[in-house]
Amino acid sequence: MKYQFATYGLIALALSACGGGGGGTASGEANTKADIKTDTLNEADGLGSSGQAAGTANLGSAALPNYFQYQPAITVALSDQGQALAAWHVVAPSDQSDTASWAQASSDGKWSSAQPVPEARNIDNLYGMTLRMNTAGNAVLGWVNREQKAPSTEKSGYRATRYIQNKGWEAKVFDAGGGSSASTWGSMNTWDLALLDDNSFTASVILSGFGAYGSSAVLRTSLDGLNSVHFRADGQQAISYYPYAAFKPKSSDGFGLLYQLSNSLIKPGQIDINVRMASVNGSSFLAFPVATYPGLCYTSAHDGGLVAAGTPHTGGVLAALVAKELPNNVASCDTNSLQVSRISTRDSLRVDSIRLSAEDASVPIAPALAVDQSNNALIVWKETTGKAFYDATPSTTRLMWSQSINGGAWTTPASIDLSSLGKLSRDGHISLAMNVGGDAVVSLKLNDKNNNAVWNQVIALGRFNFASGWASWRAVANKHDMSDPQVAINSFGKAIVAYTALPTVRINGKVPDSYSGSPLPYAFAYLF
Repeated sequence: MKYQFATYGLIALALSACGGGGGGTASGEANTKADIKTDTLNEADGLGSSGQAAGTANLGSAALPNYFQYQPAITVALSDQGQALAAWHVVAPSDQSDTASWAQASSDGKWSSAQPVPEARNIDNLYGMTLRMNTAGNAVLGWVNREQKAPSTEKSGYRATRYIQNKGWEAKVFDAGGGSSASTWGSMNTWDLALLDDNSFTASVILSGFGAYGSSAVLRTSLDGLNSVHFRADGQQAISYYPYAAFKPKSSDGFGLLYQLSNSLIKPGQIDINVRMASVNGSSFLAFPVATYPGLCYTSAHDGGLVAAGTPHTGGVLAALVAKELPNNVASCDTNSLQVSRISTRDSLRVDSIRLSAEDASVPIAPALAVDQSNNALIVWKETTGKAFYDATPSTTRLMWSQSINGGAWTTPASIDLSSLGKLSRDGHISLAMNVGGDAVVSLKLNDKNNNAVWNQVIALGRFNFASGWASWRAVANKHDMSDPQVAINSFGKAIVAYTALPTVRINGKVPDSYSGSPLPYAFAYLF
């Protein structure tokens, strides 16, 4: 699918870099008696009896993963000064008052003691948290807030608090949803929360006042906590999909591409995705169409149907999980497809769209997408031969990737074989971080490769750059009850992977089938 438009003189869009850093203290299991004995199978993969890469830090106790949890229980960021920041979910006697802890690593890799995030409370343990950092190393932590208002009545909303380097966390919490309730599809992975260099932050929100479902807008929260609302859609654009919008502003000046959804006028019953160049100050250019789809699909992990990334040349990449069109204008998400659009506004307004997932496959989890300063893009996703939502039908799950160089065509999708490390599951998120130079790090959780030891899980880690492609993947952790990992990388290529897990000790190169230690997991981080 292509759209071609006349030339416009627009302001260039630059990519906001992710954070990263290196170092760490030894994990808590390093001094157990099991380490005194030499277990050759434990040493074969370099993870030892602790089941962790050397230098992995034990950050502190965490919450036991909810088996219905949709999003990672830990989140990380890494500054160009080499300082790492981690925040993770901590259980409370009642999950209505669950909180978060945090720790920071200095540039030499030494971690601080875990401390409570002052204003993070009432965290809904289903949806996890997300941490976004700007170029100064300041950060915003976002989560879904859940409060019990009356018997059998809950009110959910998006909340955020800021971290300022050398000062710590602000003693206040912000309503990051503009007073609106959080959607039940409130994925932290696909939430467009962004922190600008002036320490204000933005997020797409749904406001009441237009139609049955409200209207989309962009909410900007200033350093002093004042809110301003921009790009509020009219009634025609108020549709029953979430997210209604995705905004990717450049951190330095707040310009970016704003994607908004509307009911299609050309194909009634379908969805138009429109995009415009916009500023957090409220100015924008006219919107133009990206695509028209039968519908957008969510995942069983409550991911939204859109994943966006900004490019440095006034453009972007948008990945959409698209419903299958059935007769009589019906859209079904039993199966879906991964459709990816590259939007360029540098020389002319141009949209190139392509299906990347195989014709016989669906995408069960949100794809991971990133773009570097040279306009090169990488996308990694899972696809399964079964239905998009889990069913009992036997299926094959593949880990796939493709790249687009300097805004050009996507390469033929290729698979990544991790069978030597573990068994790929259709569930579980892919964490991808890329710096401005195109160095990327990817991580995900694998099951036991022989599929006969439910306790024996692995965190797999891969590195990528556009010049040399993929480096060898490796296992950096082998434990039980692990959360999905989260990664970050800074401009100099230093990176971090973090996860929560039970502090198990391996025997014969794997996690034993029984465990009698701490009932609660710990948060771990590995800087490399």
